[in-house]
Amino acid sequence: MSARALVYREGAEFDIPANLNHVEPALRAMQQYLEVRGFPADEWPGLQLATAEALNNAISHGCDDHPNESVLLRWSWVDSGSVIQIRDPGQFTPPEDWSDLPADPLAESGRGGFLITSYFDQATHSLSDRGHQLELHKQIDARPEAPNKAAVEQELTLMTQDLSDSYESLAALFQFSSLLATSSSFDEFLRNVLGRLRRLLSSEIVYARIKREKGDWTTLHDAEAPSDAPPAELTPP
Repeated sequence: MSARALVYREGAEFDIPANLNHVEPALRAMQQYLEVRGFPADEWPGLQLATAEALNNAISHGCDDHPNESVLLRWSWVDSGSVIQIRDPGQFTPPEDWSDLPADPLAESGRGGFLITSYFDQATHSLSDRGHQLELHKQIDARPEAPNKAAVEQELTLMTQDLSDSYESLAALFQFSSLLATSSSFDEFLRNVLGRLRRLLSSEIVYARIKREKGDWTTLHDAEAPSDAPPAELTPP
């Protein structure tokens, strides 16, 4: 009995809610994943278009009777090429002309199967109690590289910073709501908000110019140094 060689596979997956707005972020994540592994840049537009069509079909048709369920997107890139699996909760059986262009060249739909099969080398449909699955294979004339550790660490650092900034912004909004309810005047509220904004933005000075009911202008500001002031042209006469 001959020994079988080890087969290495690496990939990722998304559970995508039944909403077309989630397709673009999922594809962007897939692109970033492939880029750090040396995926050929000239292959990405075709892969993106064909995968987008498959996801759109899975959400628009596979989830039509299951709006509260999701679509599974799983992808991997191995020595044998790129493999993408898309599973939806529907029970789709492709017609014989699924991969053909519509007879009416002006038709608004009906090109999904053609675009998918034009790019991928193989497209296989299967049904199970979990729904309909489309498995797509594409031979890629390049081998995946191990992700660059420094690049991955940098990406994680940026993602962590984005998450931290999001929490900080949310906390600031809650604080602004509290200040609006407890401040004795609008000027007091605005002064407190400007101070919070300056610290949130790590800025030396922030200011706001307000036009009063009588037509007069007032400039309020918060500065790191007591001597800092808004530009002279913004100071009311």
